[in-house]
Amino acid sequence: MSCLAIRLRARRALAALLPLGAFLGCTAEPPKPEEHRPDAPAAWQAELASARVLEGPWWASFEDAELSALLDEALRANRDLRAAASRVEAAVVAARIAGADLLPQASAGLGGKRGRQNVFGFPFAGDDPFHFTITNWNLSLDLAWELDVWGRLRAFERAALADAAAAEADWSAAALSLSGLVAEAWFSVIETRQQARLADETAQAYRETEQQLRDRAELGVAPQVDLALAEADRASAEALLAQRRSQEAAAVRQLEILLGRYPQGAIAERTELPALPPPVPAGLPAELVHRRPDLVAAERRAQAELARGESARASLYPRLALTASGGTATEEFEDLVDGDFRVWSIGANVVQPIFEGGRLRARVEFEDARAREALESFADALLRAYAEVETALAREAPLRAQVDRLEAAVASAREALRLAEARYAEGVEGFLLVLEARRRVLVNDSARIASRRAVLQNRVELYLALGGGFDARVEERAGAPLEYAEREEQVREAEAAASGAKE
Repeated sequence: MSCLAIRLRARRALAALLPLGAFLGCTAEPPKPEEHRPDAPAAWQAELASARVLEGPWWASFEDAELSALLDEALRANRDLRAAASRVEAAVVAARIAGADLLPQASAGLGGKRGRQNVFGFPFAGDDPFHFTITNWNLSLDLAWELDVWGRLRAFERAALADAAAAEADWSAAALSLSGLVAEAWFSVIETRQQARLADETAQAYRETEQQLRDRAELGVAPQVDLALAEADRASAEALLAQRRSQEAAAVRQLEILLGRYPQGAIAERTELPALPPPVPAGLPAELVHRRPDLVAAERRAQAELARGESARASLYPRLALTASGGTATEEFEDLVDGDFRVWSIGANVVQPIFEGGRLRARVEFEDARAREALESFADALLRAYAEVETALAREAPLRAQVDRLEAAVASAREALRLAEARYAEGVEGFLLVLEARRRVLVNDSARIASRRAVLQNRVELYLALGGGFDARVEERAGAPLEYAEREEQVREAEAAASGAKE
């Protein structure tokens, strides 16, 4: 059996995005994107705790109504997300343009021409030429259709459809990333407010202590060194307070930008972080990560490059085109609709590239190289996704343990401060012990606030790494505009139509 027959049989049996065999040679087919997926365990390696599976969108685990409202607002108004939706629309239109080449092309024309011609050499013309005037009118309908024998145009259309699907996945990835950024920014705003409140309370305590020491120093019952230390700690606490307020203002404006608002520093007052989410459920399947929209986009781009390679390879084969034209041609305008003046023509042509300076073969090599690049990029993105999930899972337990230890440390530091102040008032201990106890309260309480936010942020990063919550079902994209949903349905319908045409 010839190589050409083998290729024709294989082409009818292969799936939509597999290329034809190499021209004038039976070569191995390019690999599929799924064949480039790295080996992964059935479940994650990090140790997990048992808990209920999250129901609803991933942010429901935080049980924060204000966060949900902010996410809804961001998904509706964020400028970058709107730009991504416009890119989806452009990709869908490009896919329709690519598919138009598969259909016959028809055009209608109406033309008129009037001209004068001179004729020399007739005896009766004398020295002056004989001339006459010609008027031509024509009405035509022209048809042209390239028969896609080798699948060049269909492969090009599949590449465009894969690009549209990749753009759709990019929109989903942008929406998922935006929701994570909004959640982290919201937690950051609350944390900076808590840190500012702690710094304000500490500064106020130092002011009161300084005033007490000043009064005692004036009475001669407190040394000047204690007053100087209190003044230094009060100034340091006020400097820290100014820093915390600056951080709060920056965090608020960053959140407003994500929400599509003008950054005027007006976000609802909230000074308490949400409760820590329940532990991660045990037995999460590793396949959860495959629903990540950025991975879907990488896989679709690999499929698009493979389809473009198939189209380039089919360009080496002859092209068969049919043409037809019909209409009327007459010297009188009113005769254009008279059937007696009709004209028509039918034709066919076959064009086989023979020599183009190696351009076509170079195009095949170029597209094959791009396909290999896309496949390796997809495999690398998948490995990074696995690493992100494993890292977030591994950090979960240590971060929670850190919160528990710091809460215990804060309680002990506050008790130590109470005892130090009592012993100083009784004259048993010096003022340095009070300052040290207060410093430890500030340090431990500040670290406790930061560690609680770290647990929340790590959970957000885990949700993003998994492409959503712990439910194996694909979550709905909250906030997706109606027009985008319609465009997404158009992409799916186009892909289904292309698949049906191939079968």
